Amino acid sequence: MASYLGMEAHTGFFIKAISFLAVVMTLGELSQRCYCWAATVLLLWGVLSSELVGLGPDDCIAVLAALVFLRAVPLIYRRALTVAATYPLALTFPYAKHIL
Repeated sequence: MASYLGMEAHTGFFIKAISFLAVVMTLGELSQRCYCWAATVLLLWGVLSSELVGLGPDDCIAVLAALVFLRAVPLIYRRALTVAATYPLALTFPYAKHIL
């Protein structure tokens, strides 16, 4: 199959990025949503690599990595915001309780 996007050299990075983002997105919970996303990825892989669209395996991985990244951005933002809000409180609480 022809490569339309020219992403052959970056396939290894995309696979590592998808794996890392999947771990970050499901950290702490493995709900039905995770299984739905896995089924969606398999369905998208089938559609993108079919004769109708005709993308190669490397291009499919690039498209799926972009979609997983878009899905992971709000989740990573929420987790970073939670850590930024609670970590300073955890550090200063032992000192603040003696002052108050």
